Amino acid sequence: KMKSKSLLQKILPEPSSFPQWSYDTRSFFRFELIHKSSKSMARVGRLHTPHGVIDTPSYVPVATNAALKGVDFRLLDAGGGSQLVF
Repeated sequence: KMKSKSLLQKILPEPSSFPQWSYDTRSFFRFELIHKSSKSMARVGRLHTPHGVIDTPSYVPVATNAALKGVDFRLLDAGGGSQLVF
């Protein structure tokens, strides 16, 4: 007896339908590993993007519709290292 497909399976295309070039490595995105913990899976690194560098781990507040909700600007200013992603 065949299982019926879930709604998500019906909506999403099959991976084999994507062109091969879509799986190629992109030079404009890069992750640089700075340190890896010997006691856990924790890592410290940098994510390089066309728009700048994001140090990880990092709290990155995300704004939608040009509004940053729930984070006071004074808290962001005091943090010194927060990035804003639109």
